Amino acid sequence: MEKINVRRGIKLGGLLLTVGFVLLQPAEVAAQEGSLGANLANGILTGGTAVPVQQAVYGGGNLYRPNSLNEPCSARWYPNGTLCDELPTTHNPTISTKNTHSGATYSRTQGTSTGVLVVDLGAVQVFNQVNVFQMFSDGKTTHFCMSTHPETGAIPPDWQDTGWIALNGFDLIGPGANLGGSVTNPTVIPLVLATSRYVMVEVQNDGRYGSSSWTELRAFKLFNGLDTDEDGWADGADNCPAIANPEQGNNDGDDEGDVCDPDDDNDGTDDTADNCPLTSNSFQEDDDFDGLGNACDSTYDAGSVAQHVEDEASATVAILTELNVSGGNGLISKLTGNGGITYKVANAVSAFDAGLIDLDTYLSELEAALDKLNAFENQVNGKAGKPKGIIEPELSDIYASVAAIRSTIEGLILAAGGAL
Repeated sequence: MEKINVRRGIKLGGLLLTVGFVLLQPAEVAAQEGSLGANLANGILTGGTAVPVQQAVYGGGNLYRPNSLNEPCSARWYPNGTLCDELPTTHNPTISTKNTHSGATYSRTQGTSTGVLVVDLGAVQVFNQVNVFQMFSDGKTTHFCMSTHPETGAIPPDWQDTGWIALNGFDLIGPGANLGGSVTNPTVIPLVLATSRYVMVEVQNDGRYGSSSWTELRAFKLFNGLDTDEDGWADGADNCPAIANPEQGNNDGDDEGDVCDPDDDNDGTDDTADNCPLTSNSFQEDDDFDGLGNACDSTYDAGSVAQHVEDEASATVAILTELNVSGGNGLISKLTGNGGITYKVANAVSAFDAGLIDLDTYLSELEAALDKLNAFENQVNGKAGKPKGIIEPELSDIYASVAAIRSTIEGLILAAGGAL
């Protein structure tokens, strides 16, 4: 019984084939993505997700391979071959590599003969460009039309369903260029931005390239060529689609480029707070307190260490002053007075850096600062919890500062090659 294609108003009396597809393990492929990103019509046999689910012919002609949709890429003239995007040019928008003449094939008995191939992309995809590659066998494709369908479920729509929406007319396909196992110079067809899981392609051959008995579809590659930030990289391939970054720098090799990645080294600390934003250092160690973490700091800045000692001591002085501790002036003097801890550390560091004292003298001065710190701590112990003394929580804060100052001075000694 004849059927009417409501979408085009053409009487159809052609053959139809719908065959279940056996999922095969995809070949491992190294992505060759360029500025257009991945080929969204890459078949599962070559590492993608697309599968042919139905083929048909109308307007006169027959299916050349009517019995299967799941033949390997090496099988000649089967529809699954159209989706085989083989190495080494997988995802390459300008080259199609195949080991044989594989691709959907239809016999052409009349000038209106049209082959149909319905493809499940494996998931809803967004695209706006299709690149069609010419066949170099005894068949050709001279005209190509693509349609989408609103169906998103696992059951594909029939090719004659009235829900198909054509994205283009039957565009003329160029002759292409044959490089032996590869074909270049595809016909690039811009499409309206489409969102679809299923696509239907319709192909014709009017004989203008010499071969008219067969309509053969070597390959088409589908891309999302939208470039929101106008940096030369389509959104599907751009690691920062909303921020222009033509260099596509990506220090940590994740999915986000450096200009839009809040953590460029993937160490769990945002770049704004990371003391080595481009070098992973989860613990953020900074032995010399200069703002650069150990992982990316090639020098030890003793001056920054001395400043850290002074900062810790100043915080303790503020506590003692606020508490009005009995004998507090003596404690403060041990910390910051002439000959006190901060004085000894700062003078030792500056004199050693300037070459005014030798290493032994430098280490001796730092050890004297530690002795002064021990004396300070003993005096604090004597005032702990007493009237006009030091109470909690301030006592714990002072002990924490003492521990920080001690470990910092010890770090200076170790950095200079001394022993504790």
